[in-house]
Amino acid sequence: MIRSDKSTTALKQTLAGVTLREYILVDALESANYDLVLLDCAPSADILHFAALVAADYLMIPTRLDKLAVNGVRDALQTMTALKRTRHCQVAGILPTFYERVTLESHEQLIHLVQSFGKLVPLPIPQDTQCRVASRYEKTL
Repeated sequence: MIRSDKSTTALKQTLAGVTLREYILVDALESANYDLVLLDCAPSADILHFAALVAADYLMIPTRLDKLAVNGVRDALQTMTALKRTRHCQVAGILPTFYERVTLESHEQLIHLVQSFGKLVPLPIPQDTQCRVASRYEKTL
């Protein structure tokens, strides 16, 4: 398991000098015997992110419902389009998260996503204060 934490910094530094480093994850997964692998990546454009996109068959993009996050969806799709030259990956969906029913911003950004991406956008996941409570106690959801 590769956790997305401080330990990945050393891995990124090691991969920096490796030729065809974007394919290391593809090679590792092809030799493994799994029916399904879920890669959870930070929303950053680094070597681990690119390696996950190259290895993936499908991409699910969770996004908060604010302007900057929704703009990040566009950026992620542009990155994926650029990487399609090396491997095929399809967008499985764009998952709106932290939906606040009472705010105009959440509603407008959800409408924008639906108008831009149509059927790729399922019902949003609402904001839940229990998420914040869980993180305070260092518990998983």
